[in-house]
Amino acid sequence: MKLKIIAVGKLKEEYWRDTVKLLTAELLKKNSLEIIEVEDEAIPENAGGLLIIKAVNIEGERLRRYIAEDEIVWSLCIDGEKPSTEKWRNKFQKYAEEGRDKHCFIIGGSCGLSKRIMNNSDEKLSFSSMTFPHQLMRVVLLEQLMQITM
Repeated sequence: MKLKIIAVGKLKEEYWRDTVKLLTAELLKKNSLEIIEVEDEAIPENAGGLLIIKAVNIEGERLRRYIAEDEIVWSLCIDGEKPSTEKWRNKFQKYAEEGRDKHCFIIGGSCGLSKRIMNNSDEKLSFSSMTFPHQLMRVVLLEQLMQITM
């Protein structure tokens, strides 16, 4: 299986980088995995809605450059489907049966994902109704990918 994660921003804290490194090493035993980080757009502290939307759209264009046409695109967003691990594994198996094994996961920045990215995704995925730091979501995604692909 070919897995790609495209995320806005870098992992700044060493403990996140170390955790991602460990999970990546495990996933690479049975899968192809590529992680791409795109630059996050600077947003002034008291920015209004239009500035935030503009920044999210700029980040969306940066993300879009790395999405291939033959990939199943999964946007991680709060209003996405919240499947159990088993249900998600079954969905992956269904794609595999269709001959589709290239998956691209999109993780937005602190202000979310552009509507264009979400609207052009094959799937919208959420791990909770709660809001979590986007750095943590990379770790959660990798852990879940281990559960369903190993």
